[in-house]
Amino acid sequence: MKSNYQAIFEQIDRCESLEELQAWREDNTAQAVQKAFWQLRAQALEETDPLEKEKLRAKLRWLQQTFGFSIPLRRAVQPFHAPQGMFGIIISRFAAVGPNCSLMPNVYIGSDTFPDSDSAGYPVLGSDVFMDTGSSVVGGVFIGDHVRIGPGCCVRQDVPANSIVTAGAPCVVRSSETPLKTVYQKPERLQEWAAGYVVYDCAKHPEDMLDIAPAVPEELEEIYELYAARTRWFRIQRMKQWSNYTLHHPREEFLETIRRGEYYTVKLEGRIIGGFQLTEDSDVWADDSAGALYLRRVVARVGYRGVGGRVAEAAKQMTRDAGKRFLRVEAVHSNPKLNEIWERRGLRFVRIVRDDVTWELREWQAESSIST
Repeated sequence: MKSNYQAIFEQIDRCESLEELQAWREDNTAQAVQKAFWQLRAQALEETDPLEKEKLRAKLRWLQQTFGFSIPLRRAVQPFHAPQGMFGIIISRFAAVGPNCSLMPNVYIGSDTFPDSDSAGYPVLGSDVFMDTGSSVVGGVFIGDHVRIGPGCCVRQDVPANSIVTAGAPCVVRSSETPLKTVYQKPERLQEWAAGYVVYDCAKHPEDMLDIAPAVPEELEEIYELYAARTRWFRIQRMKQWSNYTLHHPREEFLETIRRGEYYTVKLEGRIIGGFQLTEDSDVWADDSAGALYLRRVVARVGYRGVGGRVAEAAKQMTRDAGKRFLRVEAVHSNPKLNEIWERRGLRFVRIVRDDVTWELREWQAESSIST
């Protein structure tokens, strides 16, 4: 078998005119590599036939090994712009990259798996993030929308939206009140390359793709990280929800919930992408809870859509199976998107309650016998 460079050289030698050579160059530029990669990746994510999927994986591996980059085959990493080519771009397996980001060569987006690290976990990039040459984002940090990260920066802290990060020890973060322009290429071109590629949306996939089951103590750290990441996301988005959540709800509290059999995980391909608690107890509802189950602590991994809706349907079925009349949820009044999810799933509005933590809570109630 000929080596890669020999086959390429033979293609060049077969060009009999400057026009043919120019056409070959256009088909083999960094832009052409990106186009081929994103199109193959989109097909691989949607392919269901095992053999065809493995063929697409093999093609993707060849492109990455030949041109020196590594991008996981996961929907949490959305197609990004690479204006100077994809050489040296490394993204760890469980990282997440939002839409319309721009990455220059030798960018590293990596995990921190040391148990004693202050920033253990996996990074999450929002939308329209620009990372310059040689920059890196490491550990369980959240980078807000419209952020510019300068060359050579090593970011190990959360960065709010509309910020510029420059090199230093630690990095220097300067915020702006207006969105920063961070995209090198037009989004339309990237969408053309990755036609059919979308963030994972539960509503567009069969229900049996998700596995909902009682959690086990060994999953505690992964579950807890979901809440830590979502808390950071709320803070970056300036949303009034889950302020210092992990501070007020320690690991031991979650562990007890798991041991009581009240906590459930939502998994996709073996990875936890969500979780929730289903219990007979509530400190918020004042009436008798004998005929109800309470859905609490609903969380979804950043970048996954529709998890809340699937959780609601599963909880309603669990309520029927338990012989209860009602499924009730306690949702923060200041999060209208979450309340819309419950309303679409048939959980009707009951009343608003204010507790001593200054949160406005909206309560939704649904009879467990209602068909879905």
